[in-house]
Amino acid sequence: MSEKQFSANVKMTYDNVCHALDKIGLPYNKFEQDLAVTSSVYGEDMLIDFIMAVDNENNLVKFLSRLPFIVTEEKRFDMAIAICTINNKLADGCFDYNIASGDIIFRLSYCFKDSVLNVNVFEQMFYTGIRTVDHYNIKLFNFSEGNIELADFIRDLSK
Repeated sequence: MSEKQFSANVKMTYDNVCHALDKIGLPYNKFEQDLAVTSSVYGEDMLIDFIMAVDNENNLVKFLSRLPFIVTEEKRFDMAIAICTINNKLADGCFDYNIASGDIIFRLSYCFKDSVLNVNVFEQMFYTGIRTVDHYNIKLFNFSEGNIELADFIRDLSK
């Protein structure tokens, strides 16, 4: 099996992602062949697993974090409304929701076409992703479990 070849720009971008996590002092797993790193941090309420990956084909760096629960079938349609309400409030990133499986993934991506984004950009990407997931994960979990009604969920988001 031959190794993938990446441009210097793509390799430098991946290195900067790793350097950003080094600067933060966060241990992570490197998957150089896939231009990805994975790690976890403890949020206020839940463990937050994430991946940061360089998408060579689309010239993007992605921060992805799957929430650690599956939306119950009876809440899936209402959850779509809840996710849309949250996404309308977000300036950076969005929650992707698979109504068929009940999976929720937070996604944040930055384009690096014809440029190299520096370490500080990826440090900020990490903090933005973690803060956003940490802010909404327990709210979404509680809603999924039926601990809050949709109208109350939306009203609470407006506060």
